[in-house]
Amino acid sequence: MTTAKTRIRFRWRRVATLVIGAYLVYWTGVSVHHMMVISRDQSALSHKIAVIQTQNRALKSDIHILNNPRQLKGMLSGKVPFPDPTAP
Repeated sequence: MTTAKTRIRFRWRRVATLVIGAYLVYWTGVSVHHMMVISRDQSALSHKIAVIQTQNRALKSDIHILNNPRQLKGMLSGKVPFPDPTAP
């Protein structure tokens, strides 16, 4: 009787392929997460920029009114109301 010893083969190529594949899948997930966070931050900043641009237009309008001598004279005499700084 011959007893055959079962030999377990360790396949380096398969293990290396699985390790590299897992590494790539992990970093792909991390990159997708970072892109989602950046996209969220970008939309929040875009909203803030839109609000500031609206305020900038209102302030430019107020400056234009204050640079008009007739309007300024009317404001100083009390006939014309001053621009509201809290108005959007």
